[in-house]
Amino acid sequence: MHFFNELLGYGGISCETLQASYKPPMEREETSAKKHAKRSGKRLWSHEEDLRLIRHIEAYGKGSWTTLPQKAGLNRNSKSCRLRWMNYLRPDIKHGNFSPEEDDLILRLHRLVENRWSLIAGRVPGRTDSQIKNFWNTRYRGKKHIYSSFITI
Repeated sequence: MHFFNELLGYGGISCETLQASYKPPMEREETSAKKHAKRSGKRLWSHEEDLRLIRHIEAYGKGSWTTLPQKAGLNRNSKSCRLRWMNYLRPDIKHGNFSPEEDDLILRLHRLVENRWSLIAGRVPGRTDSQIKNFWNTRYRGKKHIYSSFITI
């Protein structure tokens, strides 16, 4: 057994020790969002924080984003609260996959205004500029001939 440990480069660690310290990938790896949050020093939003923000805005309106975090009892900055509301929590935002109609509309609008995501979002009901940008970059970035299916007049 010692011969195999040296051969494999374990330097004196027994196979039993290696097996005891082994954890399946799901137990040892974190999600990419959690890894990013750790590296950047940012915290993920908890369900409780989301509810506090929603309840505060429902009760008092958006008002001043500068004072909202303190009034709502959130340990967040105003920009973080504004972005969370605007990109995730607003009731008029659609979540989930883009429909074929939305996909087609985004393609057509991108052909006209290119990467002006907020202009495109203004024409796609229920979608944010961030959602559209992420959709575009996931689906079409780097692909050639994306407009070839259009018939030019």
